[in-house]
Amino acid sequence: MVLKTLPPQSDAGSNKDLKPAPKPDPIPWAWLSLSRFLLASIVAAQHLGDYLPGAVQQFVASFGKVEAIFGFLLISGLSIGSSINKDADGFYVRRLKRIYPVYLFSIAYLFIVDRSAAFASTPYRWQMQLLAALLFLQNVIIPYSLVIPAWTLATEVWLYTLAPLFQKITTRWLQWLTLGSLLFYAGYTLSRSLLHQPYFAGTMYGINLPCLAFPWLIGFLIARKWETRRQVLSLCVTCLVFHISLVAVIQIGSMWRRHTLSNFLPEYGYTTLANAFTLACVVFILFWPHLKSPQRGSTLDRIFTFLGNISYPLYLTHMTSYSLSQKLKLPGSLAYCGTAAIMACVCYILVDFYSRKRRS
Repeated sequence: MVLKTLPPQSDAGSNKDLKPAPKPDPIPWAWLSLSRFLLASIVAAQHLGDYLPGAVQQFVASFGKVEAIFGFLLISGLSIGSSINKDADGFYVRRLKRIYPVYLFSIAYLFIVDRSAAFASTPYRWQMQLLAALLFLQNVIIPYSLVIPAWTLATEVWLYTLAPLFQKITTRWLQWLTLGSLLFYAGYTLSRSLLHQPYFAGTMYGINLPCLAFPWLIGFLIARKWETRRQVLSLCVTCLVFHISLVAVIQIGSMWRRHTLSNFLPEYGYTTLANAFTLACVVFILFWPHLKSPQRGSTLDRIFTFLGNISYPLYLTHMTSYSLSQKLKLPGSLAYCGTAAIMACVCYILVDFYSRKRRS
């Protein structure tokens, strides 16, 4: 009888059990995380001027609150598009887990710090304000947001709701929707100047959705196929240059009517360049082909990711932290910023289970 020799078995098991190592994600998420934190800081600096204006605050704020919001929306569209492309099942549940704990914390934090002031600024009953906030119907049924910065979150939530529909339509149609949103934004921006319509934070009937969808849709288009994202570059640059040019033209027209056009460059030249720089940095991170994230697990990667994780709670809670600092009579803008940063970290550690679980 001939005995057959079996091939040696390794401790790791057969080749069938070996799974190929996952490919590294080509999207530079660490750099985008850092960008989110810096964009949130620009918005926070803009609001700090209502409490303690100063030279440093004005410098940071000059990079543009609206441009920072556009950067947020661009990154959000990319993130949502990537998420739904990888796993469409349970998409809405994942979004609720991501946004609701931090959002509820920001509402509770506002009530604890200054409940009377939270409801005193609008003519609506507090039950209506709370209901609109919980269902993200601010700027739909009432023109105010209980947590003031959350008006942009409400717009994002409605874009999340439409994301599965956007996934099913063709790239060409998404591009047409982007251009349509850009034209809607241009029309409303002009009406703000000519007809004195309110800023986006005080609108009604959900018009922020068509007004501000275009940067989010650009990010969503980029996520469709990261390797061919340069095909979207011309659309992205067109929209952002159009925005900068539109704002400059409106300002020039206003100063021309008041016969102060010669003051445009001294007063608004630097601000216009700073606003353009904010958007250019986000575009650079998204489209520069050789930009790679720091090595996974490295110190730089951990720092960037942590800053990105606290950017969402920082964005929602910084104004309440400023009110708390004012009540405590803290000295100087550095103390105000420190309070905002600490509360953002507390919120992340206590309630942002989604981000911490994803990281681990």
